[in-house]
Parts: sequence; C-alpha cells; structure tokens
Amino acid sequence: MTLVEMLVVMAVIILLAALLLPALRKSGSRKYITCISNLRQISLSFSLFANDHDNQFPAQVSTNQGGTKELLQPYGVVPQFIAISNILGTPRVLACYADTNRHRAIRFEELTTANVSYFINADAGMANTNQLLVGDDHLISDTATSSGFMTLQTNSKLRWSDGRHFESGTFKNTPKGHVAFVDGSARRIGNKELTDIVGQSNGGTNRLVKSATLEQ
Repeated sequence: MTLVEMLVVMAVIILLAALLLPALRKSGSRKYITCISNLRQISLSFSLFANDHDNQFPAQVSTNQGGTKELLQPYGVVPQFIAISNILGTPRVLACYADTNRHRAIRFEELTTANVSYFINADAGMANTNQLLVGDDHLISDTATSSGFMTLQTNSKLRWSDGRHFESGTFKNTPKGHVAFVDGSARRIGNKELTDIVGQSNGGTNRLVKSATLEQ
C-alpha cells in the first residue's frame, strides 16, 4: 500500500468515525424513545377511556361508571391508572427506566406508587388537545399547592427536579423530561418549554396527581 492509499484509507476511517460517533454517543436515545413510546401509549389509553365515557377522563367520571372521581386525591395516582388497566394492558410502561426510585410491576393487582413514575393532570379535558395529560413525576413548581395538589397556572414557573434525563452533547447536563398531551403526542422538553406550555393553557388550571414528592 502506497502512502497516498494509506492516507485515503485513514481519511475514510476518520470520516466514518465522524459520522458514527454522534450516533453512538446518543445510543441512550433509544431509551428516550422508549419513554416517549410509553407516554404515548398511556395518553392514548386515556383517550380510549374518554371515548367510552362522554369524552371524560377517569378523574371526571364517577366510580359507579368505572371512573375515579370519588377517589381523586393529590398522591392517588394508582387508581387513575387502574381505571385504564384493561386498555393499557401492562403496568410495566408506568415505571421509567431512569427513575431509580421506582421499579416495574408485573401485574396491576400489585401496582403501588413504587411502580409509577408519572403524574396525571386531573383537569385535562378532550376539548384542549394541547393540554398536558401525563408526564415525568420529577416536576416541581413555585406555585402554591391547592388542597394538596400541585396546581399549575399560566404564571407558574416549572422545572425538572433532577437530572435523570440530562441532555447529552452540546447542552450536556441540561435537565429534560418527557410529557404527553391530550392528543396522544409526546415530547422531550426542557424547563423553559415546560413553563411555556403551561403558560399557553388558556387560563385553566392543571391539578397534578403525583405518585410522591420525589424532590424531598
């Protein structure tokens, strides 16, 4: 092999490395995709429930009709997910891989807050498709709680409380989180976008049913 040929080979190797390394660096993104997929599945399950209950989610439907209205409380997230268990299929999607405080349940019969990584917005409605419905539980706000609920208002300042979903690359160590909306879409977002989304909620409130105060 001549010197020129060797240089060409080296140049090709360097080029391939430049193309592949970012993908390898983001190998964890497959886990993020799993998180997004889980939240979409949860959101769509709530929507299917609403389709059978006059466009209302479990928190707005009486227990006599299969809802959880009478069971609604600040950290009563488990009944909310039990209400959609037949649609959701498995409780494994309720625990985030990066949430070290939680572990996956095998059956809904054994579901506790130790198996749930996500909040539910008790005030979400089918009429507002851009409203937050579910999301990572490590969300904190400067807004005073209302009757024990974390109540988000248009002027609420929000942030993710820990770095379980740190962004890699250029914005390394930037806290991120995952949320899903009433329309079934899900996104990975930072603190500013999170605050902006709630700020655009048309003056309505969003009472979050959480599994626990993870920031304690």
